[in-house]
Amino acid sequence: MSLLVDRLDRLSRNTKTIEEIILGMGVIVVAVSDEPSTDPLVLASRAARAELEGNIIAERTKRALTDRKASGVLLGNRTNLPEAQKLGADSNRRRADEKANEIADAISSNGWHDLSVPALVDALNELPLLSSRGGPWTVAALRRPHRAALKVLRKPRLDDYQHHPGFGQF
Repeated sequence: MSLLVDRLDRLSRNTKTIEEIILGMGVIVVAVSDEPSTDPLVLASRAARAELEGNIIAERTKRALTDRKASGVLLGNRTNLPEAQKLGADSNRRRADEKANEIADAISSNGWHDLSVPALVDALNELPLLSSRGGPWTVAALRRPHRAALKVLRKPRLDDYQHHPGFGQF
């Protein structure tokens, strides 16, 4: 497989990442703005240069932000900060509730009530149910959503009472 990039530093500014793509994955990277080369030494040199440039840019940016803060400048968009923070927190809470409900449904429909967290991790990874970050589940990633899912499962639902003969009578 080939990958066409403008320059090698547009692919990544991390030498290990570039090496993994080229050597580990066997991808042929063609950098159109650089001299064509498949020599591993030349590619390693370009990757190292890209990483150095990235570090210089990061250091220069950090220094400039520190200088601006020291001079009393308030950074960031402050026009709607409280509103944006509230919206962000609401969005995070909503996504966490959705994920807890998904896990609760998986536990309930598959009868996994007695599984330990590590066993539940393995079971969830067999389903097309990804973690909040879009990857496979780990014990650490499942701790908080699992606790929330157990709370969801403990809440009584309407269908728990509908079969009762006195349901709906006052």
